[in-house]
Amino acid sequence: MECACFKADFQKAFDNVSWPFLRRILQWLGFSDKWWAWLEQCVCNAEIAVLVNDTPTSWFKARKGLRQGLRQGEPLSPHLFLLAVDCLARLTATAKSNNLLHGIGPSNDC
Repeated sequence: MECACFKADFQKAFDNVSWPFLRRILQWLGFSDKWWAWLEQCVCNAEIAVLVNDTPTSWFKARKGLRQGLRQGEPLSPHLFLLAVDCLARLTATAKSNNLLHGIGPSNDC
């Protein structure tokens, strides 16, 4: 009986989405530079306030800054993350079909 097990750990996955990779995906899908600029304004330069003891702070810019990936809680983040994961799955399948990626097999030492 053949069996395979795979676990994907998506903990902090949003934080690890590459912005250049995401931009290339959107360009490949036909999104214009203008759409990308709108997306950056929504995701990277949004203004937010934080509740501290049920009292909101002053509004401030929520910039990408040193963060690499998508922001948790941002309504667009799950959709953008799915685009990145789907593209990664397609790239993996293409690499496999072109014999650029090989699976692992069981050890003969067992």
